[in-house]
Amino acid sequence: MHKFFKKVLSFFVEMEEYSTTSELNGDIDVSWIDGRKTLNVGEANYSFGALHDVFKEAFQKIEIHKYNFKNVLILGYAAGSAAVLLRKNNNFQGVIHGVELDKDIINIAEEHFPEGIDAANEIFIEDAFLYVQKCTQQYDLIIVDLYLDVNIPEHFEKEVFIKNVKSICSSSGMVIFNKIASTIPQKYQAQRLLSVLQDNFPEVVSIELTNCPENRMFVVKLQ
Repeated sequence: MHKFFKKVLSFFVEMEEYSTTSELNGDIDVSWIDGRKTLNVGEANYSFGALHDVFKEAFQKIEIHKYNFKNVLILGYAAGSAAVLLRKNNNFQGVIHGVELDKDIINIAEEHFPEGIDAANEIFIEDAFLYVQKCTQQYDLIIVDLYLDVNIPEHFEKEVFIKNVKSICSSSGMVIFNKIASTIPQKYQAQRLLSVLQDNFPEVVSIELTNCPENRMFVVKLQ
């Protein structure tokens, strides 16, 4: 079916464009939803759907365009939603590095979401925990969006990972943690994560989002 008709019909029913399975993430699909081509894994939108709206609103509330960031690290790059928002909506001209463990997702993004791939200066196919652990570069903005389906692997919410993230953030930098908190266990995890962040950063703000009330954005600053 022609792209135009899929886009129009997607306002009434989800239109699948492509589907596959990866060893890491399981079922992956590219679908048209409400006129937008989206990347979805299991029950979660990974790029250019609800997640895109979440980051768009969060960036607006943070007024991220006012910060003079020179380089950005996105942990959990997927198809590049956050990077595209930084480039197009916030006129970010600096360096963007992405880290994405699932090569299958990057392959899909290269075919279906080239804008997201092009938004990054470099994408590392690597475990984010190991990347942060060995990284020697400093970043002004670090975005942490590390999910398997709707859940964050537990080790990404432990203090050792948080400390490693802090160590590669510049002295005047910012870190944004995206956390879904829709179930009781997830709400408990969000509170525990907030506590760990407060123990390690001088300023932590929890942003509630109108577009997606079950999401929390924890924004931390080093000074």
